Amino acid sequence: MECWTHVFTLLLIELLILWHDSEAYSVFTIDQVHLTIQPGNTVDRGTSVILVCKGHVSSSSPQLLRGTFEFLRNDEVVHSVNTTRNEVELKINPARVSNSGFYECSVRIEDRFKKSNPEKLIVQGLQVPKLTVNKNHVYEGDDVSVSCSAVEESGPLQFYFFKDGKEIKMIHTSTNTANTSITIEREGETYLYCQFSVKDHPQAGISMNSTAVKIIATEIKITPELHISPNENIFEGDNVTIQCDVIAKHSHLALYLSKQSKILNKAKTGFSYYFRPRAEDSGEYVCKSELGALQKSTGGIMRVKELFSKPNLIMSPKDVFEGDGFSVQCASTPSEKITNRHIKYSICRDNKNCTVMSSQNITAGPTSNGNYSCKAEANGIIKTSSIFSLSAKVPVSVPVIRTTDRVIVGKPFQVVCESENGTLPIQYSLVRHGMEVYQYPVHGPHRRALFNVTSISRKAEIRDFTCKASNGRERFVKESSRLNAVVIEPVSKPALTLNTEGRTITEGTELVLTCSVQAGTTPITFTWFHSGTTAPLDTKQSSVTSAVHTIQSTTRDQRGRYHCTASNEASESKSSSPVTIGVNLAGWKKVVIAVFCIVLLVAIMIALILIMKKKYKPRRGKRASELSVKPVRSKSGDPMRVSLTLDAEDNIDPNATPGVMGRNVWSDHVSSSGSDEQSSGDEYEKSRYAEVAHPQGVDHTKAPLKKGTDTVYSEVQENTQEASEHAEGVSLEYAQLNHNEQESE
Repeated sequence: MECWTHVFTLLLIELLILWHDSEAYSVFTIDQVHLTIQPGNTVDRGTSVILVCKGHVSSSSPQLLRGTFEFLRNDEVVHSVNTTRNEVELKINPARVSNSGFYECSVRIEDRFKKSNPEKLIVQGLQVPKLTVNKNHVYEGDDVSVSCSAVEESGPLQFYFFKDGKEIKMIHTSTNTANTSITIEREGETYLYCQFSVKDHPQAGISMNSTAVKIIATEIKITPELHISPNENIFEGDNVTIQCDVIAKHSHLALYLSKQSKILNKAKTGFSYYFRPRAEDSGEYVCKSELGALQKSTGGIMRVKELFSKPNLIMSPKDVFEGDGFSVQCASTPSEKITNRHIKYSICRDNKNCTVMSSQNITAGPTSNGNYSCKAEANGIIKTSSIFSLSAKVPVSVPVIRTTDRVIVGKPFQVVCESENGTLPIQYSLVRHGMEVYQYPVHGPHRRALFNVTSISRKAEIRDFTCKASNGRERFVKESSRLNAVVIEPVSKPALTLNTEGRTITEGTELVLTCSVQAGTTPITFTWFHSGTTAPLDTKQSSVTSAVHTIQSTTRDQRGRYHCTASNEASESKSSSPVTIGVNLAGWKKVVIAVFCIVLLVAIMIALILIMKKKYKPRRGKRASELSVKPVRSKSGDPMRVSLTLDAEDNIDPNATPGVMGRNVWSDHVSSSGSDEQSSGDEYEKSRYAEVAHPQGVDHTKAPLKKGTDTVYSEVQENTQEASEHAEGVSLEYAQLNHNEQESE
């Protein structure tokens, strides 16, 4: 039996282990979390609302998984459940506006979490609030404690309190009740009611009015009485009494007498107020009683007539200059109660130094300047006139005229006119040729006038200007002296002159360039220019109307165009007309050049002679060598034209140049070119033998060719031995040249 017990125990342990392992290694996933609101998303207040949260989970184990379900409203957790179920409910019963909002539910299993889509719940309608008071019967001015509650609502609320249909208070509270106090100011019936709204849900609107509560207030007999004596035909200075009284007696009662916002008297019981009013004291007087928050008042009107009018200070004349006499008079209009003789007048300066008189004559001056006023007094009433400020005018001094800057003829400039003394405003006038051309009033703060003048055409015209100054009267018009200013006259067009008679000079000559102007204020700056250079030759400042630039020794490089410019403080530069100057060579240079040319010509001639001699000497020797053979005359006696040729049959060298054979000696003589001569010499050197060929044949009976100083055998340097031997057998004929050639020999 024990054996079976052990076996059963082991089997149970093994099953537990397998179950634990299967649970430990189960695989799951949260597929979806879904939230629904029943019966709907929009409900009326008081409805039972159920929020259902369902989680869909897939698992590899048949065991139920434990998870946490949470309900959230506006991202705040309102309910949480830990369970193995896959569906959880949240009940809201009854639903209120404060339950409105966005709801979500979430499921968390171990480390897995998933949330549903949000659903909006709207609860419509607010309950009717309830208003309660601590008492319904009060006296005027009493406070009533009022409470407004909405017990079925929650959350922060706003309560509104009304008295006789007018909203008088608004209270914020986090609870569903608001307490306050309301003062009942008047006797009779007063109705109170309230409303509320949910602060976090303004879309829910405002609740309906609570039931109105009636408050009955009993009057307190504290209405004051006001009496003014005398009550009519009151003049300034009369004794007046104002009486303020109340019938009811209260220890906390207070009485006030006031006019507009000024309190004249205060007492706890009735009182009388005595005073002598002025015309400005006319108006409404109020007697007010006050008991706690309760106030009652009674008013009365008092009209006070003027005993005499406010005095008027008259000064004549109003504008006075120092030294002028003027009068001051004080006047007032009396009422029907008095006459003018009952009024006493006083004239005061600076509210002191008062003189009892109605008028006064004064001489204007620094000591009489000040603030004047006058006083009128009758029956104890004193009235003062407005203040009149007197400042005797100072006549203008002789103005000073000047220019603001240098004056340039033909250019605009400015003229200043200024009087050092004189009361403003001052009227300045610019005068030219005795006529006023400009006017300018000056009111301050500067005392000068500035005039713009177009220009002057001559320097002397600057003296045509004066200015006048006046500050009120013709007899105080002052005129300045004539304008005296520095006037700059622009330079005229300069002229450039030379120290020579003509405009062509010889090298080495001193050249003086004089630049001068006909008009212009000095100092004048003169500048000289040469067309061959960009920089000026010279610049000089002169205190006269001309200046010179000297070139000590001129050269050929200094020929060309010259001009000069002139300028002064007028800042207007003018240029002269250009002058062209020529520079000839010096005499000794001309002699040197002539001698050089002669020498050069002689040298050229000598060179040509030498070249000619060299050219003809070797040619004559060559011709003598070539033509030393005496010619054989024909029987007819005519000279024969011969040519030195190689025998066509016996003396043809296989290596000979075809051009050499049959060469005409006459043609060689006729050619005069050096190249022909050279080629002729070369051809003679290359010819192996020379033969005089007679056109009619060769006479072999004639004597052989003689050798002498005038005879030359024509040989070719490169002949071979065979050619030499062959040449010895050649017969030569005497060649007779033409008659001219013989003469040349």
